[in-house]
Amino acid sequence: MKVIAGEKIRVDDSLCTNCGECEEICPTGVLSVRGEKKDALCILCRYCVVSCPLAALSVTQKG
Repeated sequence: MKVIAGEKIRVDDSLCTNCGECEEICPTGVLSVRGEKKDALCILCRYCVVSCPLAALSVTQKG
């Protein structure tokens, strides 16, 4: 997997149901269904993106 500087995980709030799948699979504990996201700790493994049953997460460019 190629990690490009300037990428981040984006959550589409209109699709997210707070099921917690992303929170459970995140190896660094960055994501939280309570809305606490710590971007600086994210390693962009994309486990959360793949695990989301509603495709509410995606990788986008920062900015």
